[in-house]
Amino acid sequence: MIATAIKTFEYMTLREIIHLKNKYLVQKYEDAIAQLKKDKMAIKIVETSYGESIADIVETIEETKMENRSESFFPGADIMVYPGIREAHAEKEYTCDFSGATISKGSLYVNYRPMLKNINNGNAYVLKRTIRIEPAYAYDLPTNISELEAFNDKILNYAYFDNEGIQYDYLFSQTGGLQFKKLSRRKKNENRYSK
Repeated sequence: MIATAIKTFEYMTLREIIHLKNKYLVQKYEDAIAQLKKDKMAIKIVETSYGESIADIVETIEETKMENRSESFFPGADIMVYPGIREAHAEKEYTCDFSGATISKGSLYVNYRPMLKNINNGNAYVLKRTIRIEPAYAYDLPTNISELEAFNDKILNYAYFDNEGIQYDYLFSQTGGLQFKKLSRRKKNENRYSK
């Protein structure tokens, strides 16, 4: 005799529910999906994950919210980070903010100037000072709010992180920690070219 495990509703995909030919369960799935659409981030996740089990969608929403929930810059707010990582050729000589090494004129370097957007109220912020680094450090750049806040913590507490590849003491002397400025909002019908 073969024993089969029966999944509970929350762990069934939409395909499995439809296969049961139970209209009540299909409607229950649709109702659960509708209830999960509480904010912009959740709506986006639900739309891309539609068809997966409710449990998997809830887990994805929670993980994403944890990655995007600010603890120190904007406590409790959900923040999307647009990393603003761009390679460029040096027009003049720069100093790498991570190592203190010289970036020679004409050589490749990376500009880092992230923009943050508060999902709750729509406010946007940009790093006040662009960070310039050697390309080898590009993989060390933060891409979400939890990474960004951990990075800032290392800058502010540089004495405890002197054995890492990044010279946090030098970065602290250049920036004093990551500082952001609020961007002004454009009116609905206004774009950057209408001024």
